[in-house]
Amino acid sequence: DWSSDVCSSDLVKVGQFAPVILALTPLAPISGIVGAAIQEAEALKGATGEQKLAHVMAIAVDAAKAANSQAGKVVVDPAKVQNAVAEAVSAVITVTNLVKEPA
Repeated sequence: DWSSDVCSSDLVKVGQFAPVILALTPLAPISGIVGAAIQEAEALKGATGEQKLAHVMAIAVDAAKAANSQAGKVVVDPAKVQNAVAEAVSAVITVTNLVKEPA
């Protein structure tokens, strides 16, 4: 759930899980940037889940445009960025929350 603030150990976990999860999505070419954006959004004190997602979305859209421009072709389909970000963020946060829950 992105509505709550997280501790620094959660940010470390997000940093570990995000690249693995994102590599399996249409965001793979920009997975490092999106992973960093998720960590950055998680650190936004008092931000709602919607605000955090919007933060990551804006960074991902810019990164996709830059990757496509740099490659001179479409490497990240702009039509898939928003849905992929929403799904990937959900997966990363779900996995992070599962790992931090006591057994």
